[in-house]
Amino acid sequence: MSMVLEGIRVLDWTMFQQGPVASMILGDLGADVIKIDGVVFHQAMTCRTIHTGQLNQINVLKKYTDKPVLLLEGDIVDVRNYNEGATRTKVDAFIDVLDSYKRRKES
Repeated sequence: MSMVLEGIRVLDWTMFQQGPVASMILGDLGADVIKIDGVVFHQAMTCRTIHTGQLNQINVLKKYTDKPVLLLEGDIVDVRNYNEGATRTKVDAFIDVLDSYKRRKES
């Protein structure tokens, strides 16, 4: 027998008691609930005018959620602007922030 919300995907951004309970109920009704712990944005240096809205999106996320946010910068046109070491350092630091965030939420 199929569930009422089978085939529906829910992104769970919730932080407080009512939100996670609602996500649990949606999952019990068959929804595929995906917990969002953090957000990664990529900004292409040569397309700066296209990505100007990303800074606003980051500010909105920071204002309304406590989710960690990472902005990676790169260049799909000129690879000289890409530094693998710096990118790995940023990603590793972001993973540390996510781990800290999860520990804080669990306590």
